[in-house]
Amino acid sequence: MYVLPVDINLNQPQWFLFTADHHWDNPHCDRSLLANHLDKAKEIGAKVFVFGDLFCLMQGKKDPRNSKDDIRPEHKTSKYLDTVIEDAVNWYSKYSDIIELVSDGNHETKIQSHQETDVLSRFTSRMKAVTGNDITKGGYGGFIPIKFTVYSETGNRSKSLTLTIYYYHGSGGGGAVTKGVIQTNRRQVFVDADIVVTGHVHNAFEVALEKLKLNQNYTGYSQVSQDHIQVPTYKQEFDLKGGFHVESGREPKPLGCYWLCITPEYVDRDIQLTRTIQKSQQKLRLSGKKS
Repeated sequence: MYVLPVDINLNQPQWFLFTADHHWDNPHCDRSLLANHLDKAKEIGAKVFVFGDLFCLMQGKKDPRNSKDDIRPEHKTSKYLDTVIEDAVNWYSKYSDIIELVSDGNHETKIQSHQETDVLSRFTSRMKAVTGNDITKGGYGGFIPIKFTVYSETGNRSKSLTLTIYYYHGSGGGGAVTKGVIQTNRRQVFVDADIVVTGHVHNAFEVALEKLKLNQNYTGYSQVSQDHIQVPTYKQEFDLKGGFHVESGREPKPLGCYWLCITPEYVDRDIQLTRTIQKSQQKLRLSGKKS
């Protein structure tokens, strides 16, 4: 279980960056957009999560999906996997101090299944050796309890609060019409968490679903909000000139990420964690100011 401790002052915002499906080694990855969002995260002190498919890695010698058009020139070596991992470490190293967790996606588990190597464990281990920063390697799904210790304006410890995130890389195709929204109702039934985050289908939406919770003294109930966030991708694979995506009749997919802002505030005379969810599908201006 990965538990993230956060010390925070009353009324101080703490930002989190939710990403998935970077497909960083794919030529269609919009690295400029990805770098812009990571730079913004670094500027404001956000904590970054990558929920699966950081890598694409489909161009191995014996991979039936491989295509010469979908491999970057610098990765055309006899040590394909090693080259991609080392190159990724070099690229992501400047963000190693803000990346909290990278988790398995179907692209990473396929490599483990067919090539018998855990590429994310190799990536995080190498990152630790190069930068000295620990990045947690997560499974295909899991819980992330974020334990906030809230301090008053005088520096006294006021309250401890926990926000629970459940992440799952995703499954299925997302649905050309439903975009995968139907899955949110299914997950609400069996997942007990404040926020549910998924990736995989390269769609983008945020849905708030309400749940009823019985009070501890059994005298009544309260209404609890569960936010479902479907994180998009950084891989731009739609091209009217041709290619698998457009020739299969698939629609353009959104690029970008989601931001979560948590602020401890007094609500009805009690300190609570208020949250704001924001989508970014374009480059953000960097102000140089840290919130």
